[in-house]
Amino acid sequence: MGDVGLTDTFVKNIKPTAAADGDKHTDGQGLYLHVKQAGKYWRVSYRFDGKQKLLAMGVYPPQAPQALGLLLIVGMVLPYLRSSLVDGQSDLAPRIRNHRRAQ
Repeated sequence: MGDVGLTDTFVKNIKPTAAADGDKHTDGQGLYLHVKQAGKYWRVSYRFDGKQKLLAMGVYPPQAPQALGLLLIVGMVLPYLRSSLVDGQSDLAPRIRNHRRAQ
């Protein structure tokens, strides 16, 4: 796993390797692309209450009309998640999932 620029070009061109559990490519701030033989998956890794948490954000490439929604969710949710965790609020993963379902 390494910090890379998760640009559109990088994400389009990255290919899975032979690693059994896939490869993780991170932006260095918790967002990462998990590349497996089965596909590419957006994930957010964070800590809450001393425990490592993982939030699944969606697949790449997103299926239309989900594409714009996924970009908006990632753009809006990540700053909200980070600021809420800094403020000591409770675990947000269930609330974020419910918000995604409601859209």
